[in-house]
Amino acid sequence: MVDTMFDRSFKIKVAIIFLHFASCLAVDSLRFLVMGDWGGLPTNPYTTSIETGTAKAMGALTSTYGTQFNLALGDNFYFDGVKTVSDARFKVTFDKVFTDPSLQKTPFYLVAGNHDHNGNVSAQIAYSKVEDRWNFPDYYYKLNFPIPGSQMSVDIIMIDTILLCGNSDHDFLGKQPKGPANQKVADDQLTWIEKQIQTSK
Repeated sequence: MVDTMFDRSFKIKVAIIFLHFASCLAVDSLRFLVMGDWGGLPTNPYTTSIETGTAKAMGALTSTYGTQFNLALGDNFYFDGVKTVSDARFKVTFDKVFTDPSLQKTPFYLVAGNHDHNGNVSAQIAYSKVEDRWNFPDYYYKLNFPIPGSQMSVDIIMIDTILLCGNSDHDFLGKQPKGPANQKVADDQLTWIEKQIQTSK
């Protein structure tokens, strides 16, 4: 029943996205996809029907409309992240799911969510040197993309909210963050964010 309800909702959302993209085809534009809370399962088959359905839709959109990159905004691996850079979850939850040929040539830019911080985020950062599509250079960073057909560009500021305000543990417990584990690290990121906003044009 849950899958059926999701399928209907998902088809409606995909249809809206298709209509939006269709309206942009006549002009140059910066096209990208955004996803979050996508990180499969920690047990076999290590993915879900929602994740595989999303990956299929992303492949169709990228192939048809030429999206240029993807943003993955955390909870990349449920429920406790990964342990090392050689963790099998990279293969079974990412590499073997986002398999459409168009997605093989499209970069993914990532940040960590609370579930990722239950594991080893530095291993996810290190995986950037293993998989070309996987771009996770640091806990927080800035992206800049030129807007085709113009002399303008767009800045995207990728941040780590867990370093800023603390971890909420597992969502089903209903707990709220109690503050950053390291106040200096949080302050440094906040200072960096403010600087990026001030210098963005």
